[in-house]
Amino acid sequence: MKSSISSIVVLVLIIAVVIVWLQQKLRELSQWSDKIRSCEPALTTNNGVFAVTCSFFHHSVLPELDCICQCSYEFVAAHSIAEARQFITELEQFIQVFMPFCYVDMVYS
Repeated sequence: MKSSISSIVVLVLIIAVVIVWLQQKLRELSQWSDKIRSCEPALTTNNGVFAVTCSFFHHSVLPELDCICQCSYEFVAAHSIAEARQFITELEQFIQVFMPFCYVDMVYS
């Protein structure tokens, strides 16, 4: 029984670490999008020799980053719900199997 409980604790810790990692990566994507949004669409050097157009980033890269963020959020949400349901099912099975023994131990203690 102790090994089953420790397995559950390890599983919960792994899930927590993955969630923190995913949050960090999604935050980075969001920050990249914010940096692109704050960038001026066109830059010209002080002497007027060079002009750089950043419209490609605004029109192509930014929508792709936004799509990646949105898809990632949807993916995480869908899999989190699926994993939570699976975890609840396994926890219910664990309780059904081990709770009678815990109850007996508590009664005779």
